[in-house]
Amino acid sequence: MTGTSYLSPLSLDAESTITAPSGGTVTMTVDGTQTPAHPGMRRPTG
Repeated sequence: MTGTSYLSPLSLDAESTITAPSGGTVTMTVDGTQTPAHPGMRRPTG
């Protein structure tokens, strides 16, 4: 993906990773708060 993407819900299994291409960054914001993505996380639908 490039640019801002809106995902709902988001689930990562224990083997998953989210990485940026060389020189890029990845950030995740949940309800206005920057939040680290980690294996096994689950963001339920509201």
